[in-house]
Amino acid sequence: MSSIQEKVESAFLQTLNNLPPLKKLHLICAYSGGPDSSVLLFLLKKFQKLYSYGLTAAYVNHNIRSEKEMSQEMHQVRCFVEEHQIDFQVKTYAPGFIEWYARKKGLGIEAAARQCRYHFFSSLSKKYSHSLLVLGHNGNDQTETLLMRLFQGAGPEGLKGIRQIEGQLLRPLLAVSRSDILSYAENQKILYWNDSTNSGGDYRRNRIRQELVPVLDSIFPDFRKAFYGHIEDYTALGDFASFSLSWKTHPEGWTIPRKDFSTLPFSARKKLVLEKINLLNKGRLPRDFRIPGGFFNPLEDLESDRILLKGYGISVKIQGEDLILSSHDRKKNCGLFHLLDQKNPYDSEALSLALSDPSEGKSGYKYNPERYLLVREMERGGGGLYDGHQCLLKWNSEGTIIYRSQVFKKKLENRAYEGLDCIIIELEVKDALG
Repeated sequence: MSSIQEKVESAFLQTLNNLPPLKKLHLICAYSGGPDSSVLLFLLKKFQKLYSYGLTAAYVNHNIRSEKEMSQEMHQVRCFVEEHQIDFQVKTYAPGFIEWYARKKGLGIEAAARQCRYHFFSSLSKKYSHSLLVLGHNGNDQTETLLMRLFQGAGPEGLKGIRQIEGQLLRPLLAVSRSDILSYAENQKILYWNDSTNSGGDYRRNRIRQELVPVLDSIFPDFRKAFYGHIEDYTALGDFASFSLSWKTHPEGWTIPRKDFSTLPFSARKKLVLEKINLLNKGRLPRDFRIPGGFFNPLEDLESDRILLKGYGISVKIQGEDLILSSHDRKKNCGLFHLLDQKNPYDSEALSLALSDPSEGKSGYKYNPERYLLVREMERGGGGLYDGHQCLLKWNSEGTIIYRSQVFKKKLENRAYEGLDCIIIELEVKDALG
């Protein structure tokens, strides 16, 4: 066994060995045909018998490149999965859809393509039980991500970087450099396709990769080692400071002495509050949801009694000698809130609401929410469906629709969404007496 083969495969297997018994899992590999995902899929297939997991390659054609290039890439991708006898799932977006979606959401093309790609991966996770999404992120991706977050002012949590195992996501090549991946592909004669969009300098990450990192390498050849060490020290200090204090239960929620809280550095204050936000919103917010850093700025000034923060499910105020954090959404609205997405359908005694991909052939109300939909359940029965701006539907305790906004009605009737990847809301009214 060559040294590069042993190096890459050892790093790959170390991640797999940290998982629960893999024979119960089905691994969905995000496969693009590029070097990272091709090496990843090759390794997943090579060790499949050893660990007895299910394996699927998931490929997305965004149709943002030339038809000729996509045809060539698709041919090579299909040859690869057929040669290795791997289950293959494909999603093809109509030409122009990603550009339209980017304009509608106010995103760049890369971010829009990513959102659509992960929507497809999420839909596949329902098809295979006990599934994990396996991604080909490598050590270079980690460096680029940390540099981006550093210059964007991220705190200790953000500077922990990409994690190898994160919920339903798995990144077995995160400890492997891009150069080692390319060497392994050459060593094992793994064919891959070079995406022309990766060589462009239009995207921020590509500019970091092509312009900033080479400059850092030329000035500080070992900058990655020093950089990671500094990040680890900074993160450890933040963790140590926040671990020295913890929230105590309080009639209104949780509390920390103001004097003790004021001795912490700002990053540790932010971390303590952010942990509560994440806990209270677990399962309710999308995976890519981010809280603007400016939201936490009031935590710097603790001089006078007032409400410091309000939003994202929490309220933080100074009251006398204490800092009090409470869950304000549920108190204020006297109801329960449910994030409605494809993984979290809403279900009550009167009705159920679920989202599905229109390509699955299901019927219902068509609607394109800006980010996600929220269901509010009232204490006396009934509830409402919200898009973050207004109420779209209201129903009573028997499941009868008692209000439908005109905006929502127009969107339901707008045939421009037909044929596109909009969301379908399936509403099933139940027998209230049954």
